[in-house]
This record gives sequence, C-alpha cells and structure tokens, in this order.
Amino acid sequence: EAEEERKILYRAVEQSQVSIVITDTLGNIEYVNPKFEKVTGYTYDEVIGKNPRILKSGYDYDSTYKQLWTAITSGQTWSGILHNKKKDGTLFFESVNISPIIDEDGKIRHFVAVKEDITELREAQNELNNYKDYLEELVEQRTTELKSRNIFLRTLINTIPNPVFVKNRNGEFTEVNKAFIDMFGNSFKEVIGRDIYFLEDREDEISKAENYNRQLLETYGTVVYETTIRNKNNIKIPVMVYKASFGPEGGKPEGIAGLLVDISATKRTQIQMQKALEQQRELNDMKTNFISLASHELRTPLTAIYSSTELIEKYGRKWNEEKYLEHISRIKFSVDNLTDLMEDLLTLSRVDTGKIVFSPHSFNLHTFITNNVKSLEFLKTNNHNLVMNIDLKNEYYILDDKLLKYIIQNLLSNALKYSPNGGEVKLEVFEDNNEINIVVEDQGMGISPEDMKSLYEPFHRGKNVALISGTGLGLSIVKEAVTLHNGEIKVTSEVNKGTRFEISLPIID
Repeated sequence: EAEEERKILYRAVEQSQVSIVITDTLGNIEYVNPKFEKVTGYTYDEVIGKNPRILKSGYDYDSTYKQLWTAITSGQTWSGILHNKKKDGTLFFESVNISPIIDEDGKIRHFVAVKEDITELREAQNELNNYKDYLEELVEQRTTELKSRNIFLRTLINTIPNPVFVKNRNGEFTEVNKAFIDMFGNSFKEVIGRDIYFLEDREDEISKAENYNRQLLETYGTVVYETTIRNKNNIKIPVMVYKASFGPEGGKPEGIAGLLVDISATKRTQIQMQKALEQQRELNDMKTNFISLASHELRTPLTAIYSSTELIEKYGRKWNEEKYLEHISRIKFSVDNLTDLMEDLLTLSRVDTGKIVFSPHSFNLHTFITNNVKSLEFLKTNNHNLVMNIDLKNEYYILDDKLLKYIIQNLLSNALKYSPNGGEVKLEVFEDNNEINIVVEDQGMGISPEDMKSLYEPFHRGKNVALISGTGLGLSIVKEAVTLHNGEIKVTSEVNKGTRFEISLPIID
C-alpha cells in the first residue's frame, strides 16, 4: 500500500504542470520533473548534480539569493520571482516556492522547489501596466485639456457683458458668469445649486418660466421671452431671456443654457417715447384748441367792432347822443377784449421764453387791491355779490405789482365769468406767517377732477365751460406769476358747487 502511494505521488510529480526541483542540502540538483526539462531546455542528465545557478541570468540581485538561502537553510519557505535564463539563452520569469524537507529528527535532508513559468503572465501584466500607464497619461492629458477648456470657457463667458447661466434638469444653476453675479448681487455659492425660480418677480412669471423649461427639457429647442426679475436688493429688472436646451446627440436634453439682456434702458426709452408722443398729442390738441379759441375770441370783438362802425357810418347822423355813445362803448369794449387777448398771448410767450422778469418794489397793497377790484365791476351782474375782506398789518409791501395784478384780476374775472347764475364771490387778502395770502372763492360751475389734472396747462379749458368765451391762458400765467414770487397755489373745487383758490406769497423784507 505504501508502495502504491509512492507510485501515485511520483506520477503526480512527473505529470505536474509546474517545474519541480529537488536538491541536497548543498543545493546540488538530485531530481527534476519533465516540466522542468520542457521549460528550461535542459535534459534530466544535464542538470543532475548541478547547482540551480545554471539558470541564473544575472538580472536578479545577489541579495535576493542570500535571502533565499538564509530562509531555506533556517527551515523556512522562501517565495519570490526569479528572472532566469533557459539553456538557449532565452530569459524567462518564474514564480518560485522553495521549502526544506526535514526528517524525523528535525534535520534538513533536501530542498524542494516548485516553480511556474510566468513569463507570458508577466508580459501580459507588463502590457497591462503599460496600457494602464498609457490610460493614466491619456486621462491626465484629457483632464488637463478639459481643465484648460473649462478655464477658457469660464474666461470667455466672464468676458460676456450679459448674464449667462447653465441649469441642470432639476432646474438648479450649475454655472453662472461674472455679469450674472454683478446683476443679482448674489455670491457664486449662493446661486449654484439653487432652483431657477428665486429670481422671478411674480407667480405668473414663475409659471411662465416653468412652462418654457418643461418644453426645453422634453425636446431640443430655443425660447425667447420677456420677464421681470428681482435682485438681492429687491430691485426689479426687466430682462429679455434667451434659453436653449443642450445634451448628447440622440439623447434627452441634460440642461438649459441661457442669457439675460437687461432692457431697463429700452423700457425707459419706450416710456419716454410714449410720454413724448402723449405730449406731442397734447401739444397738437392745444394748438388746435388755441386756433379754435383764438379765431373765436378774435372774431367776436372784430364782428362787434365791424357791425358797430358800419351802423355808425350808416345811421350815426340820425342817432341821438345816447345811441351813438352805446355803440362807441361797444367798440371800446371789443378793443379792450382784443387788447387783453393779445396781452395774454404776449405774456405766455414771455413765460415760454423766460423773458418775464420778477421786479418787486414797495407799494400800498390795500389801495392796489381795491383799485383792481373796482376795475372788474363791469363783469358783475345783478345776481353777483362780490365780498372783499382785506386784513393787512402794514400799508406797504414789496411785491411785483404787475404779476400780482394778473393774479387778482384773472382769478376774480374767472370767478365772476364762470358763475353764470350769480352767487357770492369772495376775495380775502390777509397776512399770516410772514406771507400774503390771497383767497378767491365762488359758487360757480366748478372744475371736474379730470380737468384738474391739466388746470395750469396753456390753452386748456374745462369741458363744462365750452359755451363761455375764454382762451385757457389765464391760469397758466397765474401759476407762473405765483412761482416767480416763490409762492404756492392750491385749488379745491366741486362741480356745480364752486371753486376756491388759495395763494400764499412770501413777504420780502
């Protein structure tokens, strides 16, 4: 039975696919199996009694052999890789395990080496290592290129004066440029990773942005729309938004790239143009009104003058003195109206060209007001009750009498003229808080809220006074006269109940 086991063991060694070498304690070869012969090219007889140094190639360090010999002679197993040489000089690599064979007394009697030719494996490993090095070098090169490209792209987008951004499929910012940061006032860290909607100003604009983003993430495309965004300081900015989806060819969009254009200046220009157009329309309307009013205001007195002179020429010798003087008065009244109209136009022209000069001087204010009120007596009817109350602390004040005359006569004449049904017209002049205060109040037609907006514009007339003659120049000149005094004018009015003007003029010492 023991003999059978030895035979089995012998056949196993003989048929082994690894090289097996047995030496004595001095390292002389006592046995090699057929695999050894096949690998090294040496025959059994050529190596028996020889030292395994016959395989030495000279590429392994002497220290390796010293470590090997020290290990096995001390009863240990040595494992390693040796770079050996075949009989024909071919170099090859072997994975070697050498162990001592110890008898019953614990003495080393032989050494057995189990060796495997790993040349092909080693070469494959070297190729893999070389390929790995190549791949690592390629990755490093590609990484460097990508870094360089990213630096280039970041530098490029940072030179773009408009805000640029990139968002992923979740709507989160993954990239923004310097112009974006400058516009919104947020830091880079505050923006990256946040959703797209924190910048939109209103819910409807958020909904609009969501709809566009869904479209772009479903299929490749571009959108352009206008919206209003809000920066960190809560300032609203109107912008045009340009967006496009991006991703791999043939695949789904991976995100959205966009650009913002601040259209604040454009909006301001549009508003200015709209205002200019409105002003132009108003000027055209004023021009039309002026032509209509001027022609009417000129035609009426001229017609009266013409008819009166024609009647005087035809019948004057037959009339008595009273009839004659009636038509003379009519002519004089019409001439006065024409003179007033021309004076209004000249005054307005001087206002527009800045030629009205503020010329204050000292005069008796009480007497001045009384005389001006008397000059308007002809405008009163039997139904008018003109109440005047003057309460001044001094006789003389320093004001511009020409401008003051225009203020008082215009406001009083309007109060009488636009109270066709009569009623009480009040004039109050008093000193208070180092100011001369003038109040004119009537119970006339009043001014509508709509007309109040354009009350001091030249040629503007209320819609409810179309049947009453007038040029629409008076209040614009009154306003300028008050302004030249560094004063203030206030008005309160209610349609069909009356109007109250309050004027305050600083007292000049």
